[in-house]
Amino acid sequence: MNRLRTFRIKCPCEMSPLLEHLLRILGTTANGELTAVEINSPSVISFLAPTYPSIFHSVTVLCPHTPGLLDPVDLLPHPHRLEALTASHLTFPIYHNDVNIPFVHTLRHLTYAQSCLDSVDERQVLSCSRELHHSPSTSSPGSAHIQYHPPELPSLGYPLDVLHGVSAHNLTRLSVMSSCSYEPRGSRQLVRFSSQALRESRLVPRILHISIEAMSWAWTKAFAFMSNLEELVIESARPSSCGVKVLKSLVVHPVDANDLGISATHGGRNTPVCPSLK
Repeated sequence: MNRLRTFRIKCPCEMSPLLEHLLRILGTTANGELTAVEINSPSVISFLAPTYPSIFHSVTVLCPHTPGLLDPVDLLPHPHRLEALTASHLTFPIYHNDVNIPFVHTLRHLTYAQSCLDSVDERQVLSCSRELHHSPSTSSPGSAHIQYHPPELPSLGYPLDVLHGVSAHNLTRLSVMSSCSYEPRGSRQLVRFSSQALRESRLVPRILHISIEAMSWAWTKAFAFMSNLEELVIESARPSSCGVKVLKSLVVHPVDANDLGISATHGGRNTPVCPSLK
């Protein structure tokens, strides 16, 4: 086990004497060779994380998928070299600002999907994520990638607000998939996301993939904060929401930015709102 490099539990298996014995051997002997871990069993992650947290120290790729897991898992402080985290149906305790989470300096790819039907404390997950990303931003060379699949819960108001606290200056690609299908609400989310997360250059992606239902006026406002984009992919069940005026703004700015209550970043009536777009 001390030479193990990859460990995968591919199904939601229950604990047994044999499996527990195997996990104890892994927990006591695994060292810096172990770099990839995938766990699809709530019982396994619940056993390993509190009992043998050191096995996560050297992991660079971590994929926990644990539908049905009800209790928070204290996992985030333990991976020290993590570069890619893909997690779903996993809740964390709320970490205070003085808790050290080393992988914020090495993380390059984050995908987090949460089903509101399987989570008993969605507010804690979002609060935890917000505090995590208030820590220093990634400083590793190369590009960073973030994918965020927010839940759609009426009590949360604006699920995309969690990205307002994210700071990733080396970000290359940002993918945001919102389940909101109500255009007026989606429009408000889009404007808040673009004006707060993108406006202050905390997130400056060159590639943006976004799935949200919004109206034309919201897209026009949002484009004003995407001047550095080279690639833009909009996934919408109602493509007609991006009307002629919206599409023209990518070629020629349709109106004075002051009429929209936004700051003109590339002043001039005939300047495209996304001049770097390829």
